[in-house]
Amino acid sequence: SGAFSDVLVYLDRHEQAIDYLIDHIARIKDDPWGFYRLGRAQQAAGKPVAEWQNTFGRARDLLRNAGPASAEDATSFALLALVHTRVGAFKEAAVALSRAQKIAPDDPDVLYAAARMYSLQRNKEQALVFMTKALERRYALERVLDMDFYNLWSDEQFVEAVRR
Repeated sequence: SGAFSDVLVYLDRHEQAIDYLIDHIARIKDDPWGFYRLGRAQQAAGKPVAEWQNTFGRARDLLRNAGPASAEDATSFALLALVHTRVGAFKEAAVALSRAQKIAPDDPDVLYAAARMYSLQRNKEQALVFMTKALERRYALERVLDMDFYNLWSDEQFVEAVRR
């Protein structure tokens, strides 16, 4: 659901992306990634703050209430870092990312999430550090094209890191 909804947003078809993601969430009610993607599509569409904050809150709640199964799940903490970043809670994002890195410091999913988090926080240097590390472990074009990197796509250093 991620790549398709991103493409719809890139094409300025925000409402279609939102409808698609709402349908996805209706089928898979406990998918925190679905709620994250919906929240960022709502942000990109210029929806009211309360609307997308509620959506990100649902993703956060799903991640926090997942129980013991996710207590050591690095990707859940990495997603939580992204959720916190999207609502401007950068300190909480740093704590969640630190937890993810402690569990799986070399996991490509965690490294890409760290790069995305720093990109969203407009910390280009850290975003590039983590992007480079992620690319060294596993080059994933769909990750590079993720809309969380939108503000870096035209940056020469970002393009150079991706070309390697």
